[in-house]
Amino acid sequence: MTTLPELLADTLRDDARPRMADEGIWSVLPADEGEADWDSIASSYDRLARTRLYNRVVWGADPADYTAYAREALEATDEGGLLDVACGSLTFTEGVYARAPRPAILLDRSLEMLRIGRERLAKRGENPRLVLLHADGLDLPFRDEAFATVACYGSLHAFEDPGSAVAELHRCLAPGGKLFLTGLVDTGRWIGLQWMKLLQRWSHLETILAADEFTGVVADVTGEPPNAEVRGNLVYVTSRPKPATRTTS
Repeated sequence: MTTLPELLADTLRDDARPRMADEGIWSVLPADEGEADWDSIASSYDRLARTRLYNRVVWGADPADYTAYAREALEATDEGGLLDVACGSLTFTEGVYARAPRPAILLDRSLEMLRIGRERLAKRGENPRLVLLHADGLDLPFRDEAFATVACYGSLHAFEDPGSAVAELHRCLAPGGKLFLTGLVDTGRWIGLQWMKLLQRWSHLETILAADEFTGVVADVTGEPPNAEVRGNLVYVTSRPKPATRTTS
């Protein structure tokens, strides 16, 4: 029997039923669960998304910024685990996670995306601190306040209700921890907006928000305005440290 990784054992809810879905990939979803929407296009999307030209021209963004922000999240604290929700194929984060000095769970609903990410990590050598997990980002299988850092990069626009998604991420964040979030937003760039509308027609993007609307969603969940920076059509949002849970006597 394969031993459950320590970080999973420490963070999963009691009702979670982890199983090995594929070599090196755990799952809490039923074995007969249907494919995710991204499974069929994972390889082609990965090839497109990792090109510098696509990111520069369409989104006005520099992929190096994606990597730097992921590194900032990883280095936000020396203690506790990190959760990356909708990690995809690790297109711009593989190098960060391959050398991660603290444990991290990399979660995605697409098993095919996780397989691509697994191969990327394998080329850089094994890091026993990492766990690849097949799960639903809107129904995270973790106990409350289980992670010192919670991240979601370039994916919140794909959720029909971003507020519910942020609330679920925040639920899993421990007191003192921060959320690290990025998403596509309408900043007035014509080509970026047209691509967002195209992705919306293809059902790969649910919500088109302006940057202040995006940060407003986060503020509504966390209770205070986050730090935010807009670069091209991407907004980088970092929450304030989560306050300790108040108890009543």
